[in-house]
Amino acid sequence: MLIDAHAHVIPGSFPAAPAGCDPASWPSMSAASLASGSSRLLAFGALRFTARAAWFDAERRLAAGDSETAQKLAQQALDGQEEDSGRALFILAEIATQNRDMEGARKYFEQALQIAHEPKVIAWSHIYLGRIFDLREDRFAAVDQYRAALDAANGTLPEAKLAAQKGLEQPYEPPVATQPQ
Repeated sequence: MLIDAHAHVIPGSFPAAPAGCDPASWPSMSAASLASGSSRLLAFGALRFTARAAWFDAERRLAAGDSETAQKLAQQALDGQEEDSGRALFILAEIATQNRDMEGARKYFEQALQIAHEPKVIAWSHIYLGRIFDLREDRFAAVDQYRAALDAANGTLPEAKLAAQKGLEQPYEPPVATQPQ
C-alpha cells in the first residue's frame, strides 16, 4: 500500500491475498458447491471461510475504488471473529487513510498490530505507521516503527524490508501525483 501526498491509499498497492490463495474463485462458488462440502469449506470451516472471503473481497473492492462496500466487508470479516482479524483491521486502516482520516488509520494500524499474526500485515502496519508519523513530523516515532517493520519482515518480505530501510534513511515523502497535460 502506498500513501499519496494527501494521505490517500493508492489502490492495489498492498497484495490482496496470501501466497497459495485464489480469492478470485471464492465469490463465484455456487451455493451448491458450498453445500456439497467443498474442500475449501472443509479446510477453513464455514465461519472462517466466510471471514476470509469477506476480507479478500474487501481488498478487491477497495482496489476498485469502492471504499464503502470495502468497509462493510472488512467489518463483516472482523465481526466473524477469525483468529487473525489483523487483516480486516489493516483494510479498515487503508480505508481510513483513503478517506484522509489519518487518526483513524493510525488507530486501526495499531489495533492490527495488537492482534495480527500474519508477518506481512505486521510489517506493513509498522511501515504505514512510520509514514504517518513522518507526515506528522514525529521522526523519532517514525524510526521506531520502521525498525519494528524490519524485525517483522525478518528477511522473508523483501518489499517491506526495502520500504522500512528507505524510511530509516530519510523521512517519508509521498509520491507527487502527475498532472495530466
